[in-house]
Amino acid sequence: MNFARVVDGVAVDVSREPAVYFPALLVAEFVEVPDEVAPQWRLNEAGEWVSPAGAGAYLPELVIVAIEPDADHAAAVLLNGLHDVTCPAGTVLTFRAELRGPAGVLIPVSDVFRMPLRARDGRERMVLAVMEEGAMTVNVPLRESGAWAVDEATINESLPLEKRMRFAGVQVFVVEV
Repeated sequence: MNFARVVDGVAVDVSREPAVYFPALLVAEFVEVPDEVAPQWRLNEAGEWVSPAGAGAYLPELVIVAIEPDADHAAAVLLNGLHDVTCPAGTVLTFRAELRGPAGVLIPVSDVFRMPLRARDGRERMVLAVMEEGAMTVNVPLRESGAWAVDEATINESLPLEKRMRFAGVQVFVVEV
């Protein structure tokens, strides 16, 4: 199930769990939308969602394939799949992901972009995402406790339409030790 914050018929924020990733004031503005709806999709006169590139356009998917903690904190990190992490403050996590097209085929794109990491309490940090031949690496030093997350809306917000992607999201709970 997907939810979107819609402004003037355009999905501006899209998330599977808006209550986790957005401030409470914005959560009330989210409505249920079909799973394929992504940021910048428009609701047409017939009540159908249309991608910015037109009907039937495909957005590649960024898929996390590994999460690796630094050696000093590895024993204290709890992974619940590849979308939920609990770790002590001071941990450096390395996320590895792949940009996949139809049928899960790797898309050989090389690029670098800024990716926002947001806390529930409103804090925001930027990390650098480096993609080489469709394989992305992001190193995230987690110095402060908090509930941090990246979802599809945040990963796409600064990207041009032609570089946007689907992303299931990840949340990281950083605990005091």
